[in-house]
Amino acid sequence: MIGIIGSGLDSMIVTRAVREKIPGIDVLCFGDNLHIFPAAAFNPDEMIQNAVQGTAFLVGLGARLILIASHTLSCIAGAAVAESAGVPVQDIITSSVNRAAYKSRHHRIGIIGSRTIIESGLYPEKIREQCPEAGIYTASTPLLVPLIDEGWLKKTGNRHDRQKIPDSLEDPPDRHAHSGQRPIYPPVARDTAKNR
Repeated sequence: MIGIIGSGLDSMIVTRAVREKIPGIDVLCFGDNLHIFPAAAFNPDEMIQNAVQGTAFLVGLGARLILIASHTLSCIAGAAVAESAGVPVQDIITSSVNRAAYKSRHHRIGIIGSRTIIESGLYPEKIREQCPEAGIYTASTPLLVPLIDEGWLKKTGNRHDRQKIPDSLEDPPDRHAHSGQRPIYPPVARDTAKNR
């Protein structure tokens, strides 16, 4: 059986994807909106403790593989869950990074996410392991998840706002000035940017 842990919505999305890709597999989803989401409202130590307890619950029910469905939970508690689980653990960051490194023809990768995700530096670290020459652009988008969760991005009046979100990842007029966004991660990324 596969155990999936995360906040409510992301756990259900990953559960559905697993069931579509591996029909007939037993999947147990532990979606914890009370203790995991919104991440900004909780103490990281409490999130780690809750994730470890949730994982132990899934393993106790027979899970032989744990999937961490939340990007934020993967950043905050991924290492602690992997260390304590006693079964293989796969976080969503690893699969996202694998996909980005595979799909990026020019090795320029943009990352948007909550402040917690961006400040963790975990995505750039894992991208560097796969693709050392990658130019990595990051932007914190703390309001994106609530907008998606509430369906506001689907409403006609908000389409203009949705179109603005990727703009923070585009090249600034002066490619070496990155005011308003986190800098490209040095040293290789700067060299890649100069050679465009």
